[in-house]
Amino acid sequence: MLVIAVQSKNDTSKELNFGQYLNSEFSYTRFEPDTLAEAVFLFDIGKSYIEFDTDNGETYLHFVRRFKIKILSKAGFDWANIEIPLRKCGDKMDELRKVDAITLSMEDGMVRKTRLEQRSVYKEDRSSDFRIMKFAMPDVQVGSVIEVQYEVKSPFMFFFKNWDFQKSIPVIYSEYTAAMVPFYNYTYLLQGRNKFDEQTSGESMNEQTIAGVKFHDLLYTFVMKDLAAFRSEPFITCPEDYVIKLNFQLSEFIRPDGSKTNYMSTWPKFSSNMLSEELFGKVINKAEAKSKSLLKDKVLPDSVLGKAKYVYDWVVSSFNWNGEYDKYSEKKATELIKNRTGTTADINLFLVGMLRAAGVEAYPVLLSTRNHGKFKVDSPFDFFFNYVIAAVVFNGKYVLLDATEPTIGFGNVPSRCINEKGFIPINKKAFDWVTLNDGKTSMETYTIQLLPIQGSDSTDCVVQMQASGHFAMEYREIFQSRKNEMTKALLGSDLSLTESYVLTNEQNPSLPFLAEYKARTRQNVADGSIGIKPFLGFVSMGNPLKKPTRQYPIDLIYKQGRSFNITVKVPDGYELAPMRTYPSLNDENFRLSFGSIMNDKNTLVISASYQFKKEVYDASVYDKMKIYFRMLDQTFNQTVVLVKKSTL
Repeated sequence: MLVIAVQSKNDTSKELNFGQYLNSEFSYTRFEPDTLAEAVFLFDIGKSYIEFDTDNGETYLHFVRRFKIKILSKAGFDWANIEIPLRKCGDKMDELRKVDAITLSMEDGMVRKTRLEQRSVYKEDRSSDFRIMKFAMPDVQVGSVIEVQYEVKSPFMFFFKNWDFQKSIPVIYSEYTAAMVPFYNYTYLLQGRNKFDEQTSGESMNEQTIAGVKFHDLLYTFVMKDLAAFRSEPFITCPEDYVIKLNFQLSEFIRPDGSKTNYMSTWPKFSSNMLSEELFGKVINKAEAKSKSLLKDKVLPDSVLGKAKYVYDWVVSSFNWNGEYDKYSEKKATELIKNRTGTTADINLFLVGMLRAAGVEAYPVLLSTRNHGKFKVDSPFDFFFNYVIAAVVFNGKYVLLDATEPTIGFGNVPSRCINEKGFIPINKKAFDWVTLNDGKTSMETYTIQLLPIQGSDSTDCVVQMQASGHFAMEYREIFQSRKNEMTKALLGSDLSLTESYVLTNEQNPSLPFLAEYKARTRQNVADGSIGIKPFLGFVSMGNPLKKPTRQYPIDLIYKQGRSFNITVKVPDGYELAPMRTYPSLNDENFRLSFGSIMNDKNTLVISASYQFKKEVYDASVYDKMKIYFRMLDQTFNQTVVLVKKSTL
């Protein structure tokens, strides 16, 4: 029997001891405010506090979390796979402590409790900066309630724990308490809301004494209730840009003697700090010194652009990216040259140093990748950035470089980096911003010959494709690292090869990427007629914008379009059935054209193209964008019908 219920606002599940439950938690199998939810957070409560260890003189950040989730469907089982990230740097690392977890399931009117065994917790080193502790909740079934609590002890005072109030499933109650001490001042930034549902502050009861200074913790508690699930939509950067969350950054350290160290205030100071940083600015200086000896016997071009291209090509061919994002480099120049592999910071900070050694004006560019989220230009938070590239100055403009990707070429950045602006620390008093998108349109141009086979359900195809911009970069990346996926990338799902494809300029990013191949596609044969999809599925079917309204920008990453020149050879004894005419459009956002004609050789010629003229569209034009995508679907997924000529 299906029972529908809403968690009562009077329920006090969060006030129970760990492992206890309310009968109401098992009284429903669907969450009425959101019937699509696969699970729901009954509560999610966290607290961060600072510990002064008088035995070893160290200071630690503690983060304690306890949450309870109701599983509503099999799709919700993913929420029973728990991951806890631990930060690491050098010989320091977060420590996971006091893990406890339990699954509660109702069976024959009785609640069965199954506790997590500690041996089920295992680690996964995901990068040089993070280790993930993972475990799967035991004995989970539809209707189960899982409860987890754990504590993380961290030596990294700079990284006060941020808090996500909103998840991709509903959250009934979310609470975060920040226990501050007089010595560490943190700045916080609330995203997605203007205020909290509840907010309190006060002092703790316990008195502490450090270096003769007596104090009480200052407790700040933030509460939000009945948060709707955040469901991702097409054409956004990442959910982290839009969920309701609270971010913290260390802004000031005050010593017991009254002296201070400021960690955050203005962008000029941030620029100065980065250039003075041992793992950033000083890495560039050391790379420049090392590069002077590497370049002393080289014959460099005379022009600035020629020198920059020479250095860029040398770095690209000398080092391999290990796949890790970073803005700080822990690898010495000599170690990088010896091992020939490194992070984005290792390679691109070295690139900046070598460019300077060659006499080129070059700077590092700090950015946040698309999967890391956008940053606020009025808030100089260090954690906003997770990646660094290089910029050279040519004719008064910045030319952006990323030496981690050999497939993108000089003057380009990979699409993962196109996220509004990058920050350039010029010197210890000046900084600049640079737009990460170059404004160019990425295109795919197709020339297609279609030859229907009489008495068969197939059409032979001869396809020539030319790709430019980011489309070409994507094809080259596949060729470079995933050759087994190239056929699928070229043909999609509607074609099968009849002869091997031929690629041109597949390793030369300065020229368009070219592909040519022969293939076969299915044709619909019914009542003597032949139906052919002339665009061969190269334009995605359906309208990706399905929601009635939207609050977020539509982010296509880069301007893009496709162009088609198609010929369809009409078999003897057949003629073209009347084709539907589709309107052309050319406004400030979008261009679409379509035309067809029968020539005197019994051949149908189709010319069609479209172009999105902007990288990012404001949510105010969402209704127009839905119309554009609907027009694309209608135009490029139509069927050409050939019928037998009448014998009358």
